[in-house]
Amino acid sequence: MRYRFIGTDDFTFGLTGGFRNYGYHFKDEHGAKDGSANMQRYKIQPDWDIKLTDDWRFGGWLSLYQFANDLEKTGYADSRVETENGLYLVP
Repeated sequence: MRYRFIGTDDFTFGLTGGFRNYGYHFKDEHGAKDGSANMQRYKIQPDWDIKLTDDWRFGGWLSLYQFANDLEKTGYADSRVETENGLYLVP
């Protein structure tokens, strides 16, 4: 779900939030004990678009992901930050 806080010709700022559940099956390192588990992913993603000149704009987003595993059951824990932004020419 995305919400735009500010929206003008010169500047736009929005925020996206999300939730996703992953279900998977696994085996231990010896291939003997197997099971299933769920993992949840939470996302917060601010995005922007800034007018620099009449021909140039700076736009991008920053994605922040948090993965929540059942550490006792799977032994996996993961979190990361992903980011992208760019400079582009307005046609």
